[in-house]
Amino acid sequence: MTNLRLIKDEETKVAELHKVVSAMRMVAITQMRQFTNKKQNYSDSVNLWRSAISSIDPHLISSDFKHDIHLIMSCDQRFCKNFTNLVEAHLKQCYFSEGSKIMLFGKRSRRALDRRQLNVEITNYKVITGMPDCESIALILMQSRANVFMHYFESEQSAYIVKRIWPVKYTGENSNLIDYDLTTLIRLYLTSEVYFAYVQTALKESTERSLTTSEATENAEQSANELRKLYNKLRQAKITQEVTAGE
Repeated sequence: MTNLRLIKDEETKVAELHKVVSAMRMVAITQMRQFTNKKQNYSDSVNLWRSAISSIDPHLISSDFKHDIHLIMSCDQRFCKNFTNLVEAHLKQCYFSEGSKIMLFGKRSRRALDRRQLNVEITNYKVITGMPDCESIALILMQSRANVFMHYFESEQSAYIVKRIWPVKYTGENSNLIDYDLTTLIRLYLTSEVYFAYVQTALKESTERSLTTSEATENAEQSANELRKLYNKLRQAKITQEVTAGE
C-alpha cells in the first residue's frame, strides 16, 4: 500500500508540473508570435530612420566622443538557458574600454560581466514585464555625448552581435525624413534602434524558451504516463494477490 501511495503522490506532482510548464510553453509561443509580428511590421521603419540619419552632414553632428556606452540586450526569464549561454559567450569576448557605461537589459547575463571584474559602471534594467522605455533611453544616450554600442541578437545574421549605432557613418544619400529638425531626428533614430534591437532579441529569447518548455512538457507527460502505468500494474498485482489469498 505504501508503495502505491508514494507512486500516486509522485504522479500527482508530475502532473502538476506538466500543467505549469505547459502553461509557460503557451505563453512563450504567444510571445514569439507577437515579437515576430513586431519585427516584420517595424523593419521598414527602422531602415528609414537609419537612412535618414546617415544622410546628415557629419559636420552638424559631434562625433569626437571620449567615452563609450554599451546597451546589452539580455533577459530576465527562466527556461532560456541556451539564449543566456549565447549572450554570455558573446560578452566574454567583448572589449569594454575603461570607464565605459553598460546598460544591461535583463539580469540573467549580469554574472558574465561580474566575472570579468571590469572597471565599468553597470546599470540593470528589468525587461520581464515588457519592453524598455526606448524613448527615455534615447534621450539618455543623446545627453551622454558618447559612442553608443548595441549588443543584441540580429535576426538576419542569426547571431548575437555588437554594432555601433552612434555616431553613424555618413553615406550622403538623400532622405524623405530630412525635414525633421536634427534633435528630433536623432531622438527618433536612437529610439528605433533600441526598440528594434529589443524586439529581435526578445524574439530569439522567446523562441528558445518555447523550445525548452516544449521539451519539458513532453518529459513531464512521459514521466506521468510511466508512473501511471506502474501504479496500475502494482495495483492490479495487489488485487490479484488478495483474490488469490482469499481462495
